[in-house]
Amino acid sequence: MENTILITPAECMKILGVGRNRLYEDLLKRKDFPSLKLGKRIFINRELLQEWANNQCKFK
Repeated sequence: MENTILITPAECMKILGVGRNRLYEDLLKRKDFPSLKLGKRIFINRELLQEWANNQCKFK
C-alpha cells in the first residue's frame, strides 16, 4: 500500500478516517477531490490526497 500512487476508496477511508457514506456521497462528488475513474473502478491519488487534506486545513 505504501508504494502505490493510486489507492482504493477503502484505503482512502482508512487514511482519512471517514465512512463509506461520507466518501461516496460527499468527497468523491467534489471537483477538488483527487479521484479518477478507470473503467468502473474509482481510485484516489495518494500524493494529491495529502495535498488536498493540507489545503482543507488552511480554510479554517
